[in-house]
Amino acid sequence: MYPVMPGGRPYSTDLAPSHVPAPQRSPYTADSAPAHSANVMSPVGEQYPHVDWAAAAARPAKAIPPWMLALLFVGALGLALTLTIVIAKIVR
Repeated sequence: MYPVMPGGRPYSTDLAPSHVPAPQRSPYTADSAPAHSANVMSPVGEQYPHVDWAAAAARPAKAIPPWMLALLFVGALGLALTLTIVIAKIVR
């Protein structure tokens, strides 16, 4: 609850500071170019010379069969339910 002036309004000094503090500078320098940053983030590049990325990109993606996806979903749901019941029994 704010202190209230006789007119019914809160004091303006209690709502917000009179002067905003100076912004803080980042401890990380921005001397590197954006391309260098992207190169560091990406797993594709000179740091992985033993991988042929063109061949890896050309390979078709393999999807798991729908029955296996359903089995994984039911298993994850069962594990979550079991974990929830165990935690509920421990807390009780």
